[in-house]
Formats: sequence, structure tokens, C-alpha cells
Amino acid sequence: MSRHQPLRTCVACGAKKPQGELVRVVSQGGQVPELDEKGRAPGRGAYLCAQATCVEKAWLRRALERALKLQAPAPPELKAKLLATIETNIEYRTRNSE
Repeated sequence: MSRHQPLRTCVACGAKKPQGELVRVVSQGGQVPELDEKGRAPGRGAYLCAQATCVEKAWLRRALERALKLQAPAPPELKAKLLATIETNIEYRTRNSE
């Protein structure tokens, strides 16, 4: 019997995927958002597909700011960290699938 996988929605493209396939960004009390690497940090969270196109789309549409109810724009360092994390995960998955 398989365990239930919660579905979450990407704020950029609207795709519904299992929670483990998405990257979570969290903001605690309207503070500066940060990457939630373990997916368990307290605060308001927003999910993105683990694809550079979704990160770019979210940035252009200010989807993270809207989903996290932020007053100020998300910092550019967060975008760089998201892209680096996604790239690392792709390399890891590619290496292990061979």
C-alpha cells in the first residue's frame, strides 16, 4: 500500500505535482524569503517546479511576492540560489540515473 503524496501547485506554471518534486520558498511574517531546503520551515510557503524556466517565469510575474504576500521584491540572491539548487539537483539526478 503506497503512502499518500501531497500535491502542491507551482506558482509560476500552475502544474500540480507531488510535494517532493517541487522547490519551496518560505517567508516568516513577511520577512525576506529564503529557500526551504528541507521543506519543513515554519512560515508561508510557495512552491516552484525544479526547472529554470519556472524560476524565470515566477520572477517576471512577481509570483513569489504575490504568493508569500511580500511588500518588497524578492532579493536577486534568492533567484541565484534557486537556480543553483536546481542545477545541482539536475546534475545529481543525471549522475545517479546512469
